[in-house]
This record gives sequence, C-alpha cells and structure tokens, in this order.
Amino acid sequence: MMLWNPTFATGNHVVDEQHRKLFQRVYELQKAMQRQDADAVKEMLRALTAVSVYVEVHFTMEEGLMRAAGYPDLPRHLEQHTYLRSHVEGLVDRYKKKDLRPGELLDFLERWLARHVQEDDKVMAGYLRQGQPREATA
Repeated sequence: MMLWNPTFATGNHVVDEQHRKLFQRVYELQKAMQRQDADAVKEMLRALTAVSVYVEVHFTMEEGLMRAAGYPDLPRHLEQHTYLRSHVEGLVDRYKKKDLRPGELLDFLERWLARHVQEDDKVMAGYLRQGQPREATA
C-alpha cells in the first residue's frame, strides 16, 4: 500500500502538496481494485481516471516550474513524464481488454512514482530552491 510519508518531501511546498494528492489518488485506486461488489469495475475506472487527470495537472505544473527556472535536466525529466503517460495509457487499454492483472498497473504506478519522486523530483526541487542541482537523498 502506497501512502505519502515525509521521505517523499522534496522541499518545494507546491510540488509536495501535489505529490500528496497524487499519492492519495493512487491509494484510492488501490482501494477500488480491492472491491468485490457489483460497482467494482466502475469504481476502478473512476479512480484510474482520477489518477490520470491529476497526473496531467501535476506534470503541467511541474514542467512549467522547470521551464521558468531554466532547469538544465528538463529534456530528460520530460522524457520520464512522457514515458509514464504512454505506459499508463497502454496498461489502461490492456485492463479494458481484460488483458491485464489489476495489480500489475498498481505495481507499476507505485514503483514509478516512488522512484521518480525520490530520485528525480528531489533533484529538480533542489535546483529550483538553490538555482543549482543537488543530489537526491533517499
């Protein structure tokens, strides 16, 4: 189960608040996937849509911050965002075709999000804060 905790803090209040909301949406997706009632599929698709929409909101904000600051690693960071968008889209298509174990989607999201925040967003936030890159801390 993936929940926000202080180890995910980047030091940028806006980024951290959006990360908290994103983690909450992933948690809601996880809860929806565990449902066994008649509305389970509908609720899972609603939760998945909420994750997808909020990822776009967050990435748009984060990418704007990086552009405004002249973040030197912007192209690589954008590639990572593009990868998440396209990979999740492919996994969602597989889920709709019943060609995907629900946990596979959640496992991917949790691993990608935790790694990206810990390794990439912390470095980006350090640059925004200090005007120069810093090493990410786990």
